[in-house]
Amino acid sequence: MVYQSAIFQASSTIEEYLKQIFDHWVFELKTHNKIGKNMPSRSRYSFFGREISKEFKSYAHSGDEKKLAKALQTQSNIIDFALGNSEVSRYLTGEFIYKEKKYPSPKNIKALYSRIGCDEVFQLLSREMKSDSKLKLQAFNDIRTAIAHGAPPNITFTDVKRNLDDVALIIKCLDRINHKVLSKDFGGGVW
Repeated sequence: MVYQSAIFQASSTIEEYLKQIFDHWVFELKTHNKIGKNMPSRSRYSFFGREISKEFKSYAHSGDEKKLAKALQTQSNIIDFALGNSEVSRYLTGEFIYKEKKYPSPKNIKALYSRIGCDEVFQLLSREMKSDSKLKLQAFNDIRTAIAHGAPPNITFTDVKRNLDDVALIIKCLDRINHKVLSKDFGGGVW
């Protein structure tokens, strides 16, 4: 049971790391009064799409252009932000990046980093780790998933230590990647 708990704690550590890093990044953007163009366009467009999707769904259903135009007028600050012309929104949080993608599966990590314009996160991570990062993360998640679904594999102290070392290395290398990616366009002041 101790080994299983260690695996769950490691998974939670990755989730919390991702949450904290992106919450802090957005906080720093706001603190330094950065404008939308200081963020990757994909981040802005992703936020924009999620914020106004209700209005477009309503329009697709009703076809009411007047209602859509009125709704978009009330969202003009989000449109300005998406175009890069206004300050980082006061109600913007790091959650817009990690929402529904915080569980540290390879698929979610890829999607999460894609939201900030980094499509090659696993290539960068593998280069930093000098090993196959996606494979290591998948192996760790396979154990975690088996435990979560009541079919824990026989794991030894050596297995747990190796997986915890892999998670520590993943976080260490992600930290380097985050520094490079997040400060590349915005300078060290947002790191």
